[in-house]
Amino acid sequence: MKLAKISLAIITSLALMLSVCLSVQASEEGSVDISATVPLTISDVSASSIGYYGATISWNTNADANSQVSYDTVYHENIDDYAYSTEDTTLVSNHSVRLTELSSGRTYHYRVRSAIPDTEFIATSGDYTFRTSSPAPSPPPTYYIDTDLFTIGKSYRISRTGEILKTIEATSEDGMLTMTIPERHHRPG
Repeated sequence: MKLAKISLAIITSLALMLSVCLSVQASEEGSVDISATVPLTISDVSASSIGYYGATISWNTNADANSQVSYDTVYHENIDDYAYSTEDTTLVSNHSVRLTELSSGRTYHYRVRSAIPDTEFIATSGDYTFRTSSPAPSPPPTYYIDTDLFTIGKSYRISRTGEILKTIEATSEDGMLTMTIPERHHRPG
């Protein structure tokens, strides 16, 4: 009986250190039944495949549970205050949820939640962030100069500062006169 008490004391101490709830029952025959309840936990939360308008949020749980991601462009203390939420009721331990229709170039705060239906087992993560990609800048506008040299109407590409980007050459209808404006020549003001 002394050995059973020592064993029970060691098991109880370990259980308290590991934050595991134990239920101990002794029967009249002297045997001890021990059952443990391990809380649902979330680990390895990450954002991947981040693009202009979407991202994939992944995490693991220590038991099969549903998947919920709540997200917003600002942090919230309470997960229920986030502006957007998406849920998948499939019970899995490796979770992956794709967020779509996001705005490009924005920072998003997100939290994940998993629950085992019809139980009190619910786990909620802390706040995480990711930033969607910003689109490449638009190419600079293209500028043109229109000429009507020798009654020949043409457009020529110029830089935004007015420099000729390609040598312009125009010849009169009778071929007697040719005018050349060299590349990088600056158009007067």
